[in-house]
Amino acid sequence: MNQKEHDKEIGRWQESIYELIKKISGADSEIDGGCCDSGDDLDGTLVEIEQGFEFFKQRVIEACAKVLEDEHKKLSKRSYPPPQILIKMAKKVRNVSI
Repeated sequence: MNQKEHDKEIGRWQESIYELIKKISGADSEIDGGCCDSGDDLDGTLVEIEQGFEFFKQRVIEACAKVLEDEHKKLSKRSYPPPQILIKMAKKVRNVSI
């Protein structure tokens, strides 16, 4: 494989990784490899992977908190007071560090 073919193959891998990260994380413009000024293509790809995982993590945390809040709302419609623990848990979930 000559240098031109090698560079083309690396580019193909990078594009495939980028598209997979966008698909899994649900992010698009948030994943840009920004803040990577080393000039090394691998560094840029690694930054994109990190951005994708961070975005996905935030989506999971937000989804968990929303489930707790929704359950609290359902219980609020009943005749007895809903457990405030659900709201406290939702706040804690949003502040979790993974």
